[in-house]
Amino acid sequence: MKKTLLIIVCVLFATAAVSFGGAEPLANEEKSGLYARSIEQVLRLDAEEVDLATAVLIISEQWNDNVYGRRYISKIDDMALEIRSRLEAKRLKANYKAIAVINKYLFDELGFES
Repeated sequence: MKKTLLIIVCVLFATAAVSFGGAEPLANEEKSGLYARSIEQVLRLDAEEVDLATAVLIISEQWNDNVYGRRYISKIDDMALEIRSRLEAKRLKANYKAIAVINKYLFDELGFES
């Protein structure tokens, strides 16, 4: 349950911050926080440099020995890219109107549960 919620939150934040356009990078691509390896490193960063998914996964690794955060980063990015593609196809921006598309993908297609 916690892992599912964590991934959903990360995907939502990644999707909400995405610039539209097929060749556009994800919003987190240039952030220093992508390279953080400890919560101490994250806390030393300026707020705009923190990658939320990386920070949350570092913390989750400390709570649960079965979580390997680095493995999830590319999965989260892949999900964000898929959602961005679907939103572009429907000509929707990443705002409240996108929730139905995001929910369908995460819950109906990927099988996440709340």
